[in-house]
Amino acid sequence: DDKTTSQDIKKIFNEGRFLFQESYNFFIPYMVTFCKSLTDKQIKEISLKFEKRIDKWESSLKKSKNIDPVKTAVTSYYQLSRFLGVKLTKTQKKELKRLYSSTEDLRTDSIEIQKVWNRQLISILQSRNKGTFNSEIKIHFYSLLNTEQNNERENVYYEMVALTITSLNEKQKNKFLRRINTIINSLDKIIKSQRYTKVDELEYVAHHGQ
Repeated sequence: DDKTTSQDIKKIFNEGRFLFQESYNFFIPYMVTFCKSLTDKQIKEISLKFEKRIDKWESSLKKSKNIDPVKTAVTSYYQLSRFLGVKLTKTQKKELKRLYSSTEDLRTDSIEIQKVWNRQLISILQSRNKGTFNSEIKIHFYSLLNTEQNNERENVYYEMVALTITSLNEKQKNKFLRRINTIINSLDKIIKSQRYTKVDELEYVAHHGQ
């Protein structure tokens, strides 16, 4: 509503991050077991995949050097808003651009951080027969969750979302709510479809198992 603040948005994002962490923690043991079973050839393939991905990111960054990063980021935000059924006004766009302009471009730093993480992972995988492998790779996987967040950038994003919500006019609110309901209904249908599929499979197994 029109009383939504950046702190409200931050709370929602933190709750979503907590749910993601819970799911991530559940899969860690399976990821460790899988990694321990990798062959030297597979590890080399993973390393090459990492290198190609980094090369792609660096190439994309190089091509965008002459493009205003603020304009690129804000345009992406506009597109997300359109996906959610909200066509932003000129005033809203101007305010969003003003907010985002205060952030620092950290794309190069992010790529360098990813490079280091990738190299460390490959090194750990290559030593998968060591007695300390399980603990080392768990710590490395958990480091993805413990990476220090850029609080300034996050806080600006929370402000942008709060600004968008509080500045919606009635027409924008109605379109937003219709779009959200459509998305929720679509997800609900997919979930129900999956449930029915599982029930059919169980009935099939039960019938043919008798």
